[in-house]
Amino acid sequence: RRLSGDDGNFEIFELKAEECEFTGAKRKARLVQNPITDLKSVLSRIAKLLARIHSPDFCHGATSGRSYRSNALAHVDAKSVATFDLQEFFPSTTSKQVFRFFHEDLQ
Repeated sequence: RRLSGDDGNFEIFELKAEECEFTGAKRKARLVQNPITDLKSVLSRIAKLLARIHSPDFCHGATSGRSYRSNALAHVDAKSVATFDLQEFFPSTTSKQVFRFFHEDLQ
């Protein structure tokens, strides 16, 4: 219950924009929300439990052993491919959506 509120659960800081000296790849500046130790432990436990769930073959993002490369390989012979970017995906996810996922989908 102590961790269920939002106040003080995260150390928030900005990672500055950077350019890789070897590849020249640029990384935009972004905000990081680093959970406090107690919350980090809870989130780690949830991640371990979720890792037990088999991901369907079409899932590539945030799936162990899969990446944007495995996703691209799955579409090599496709007649067409559509791409899109969900801006602010995590900040736009509501607590009701998270609750519904655990309560209804995962039961």
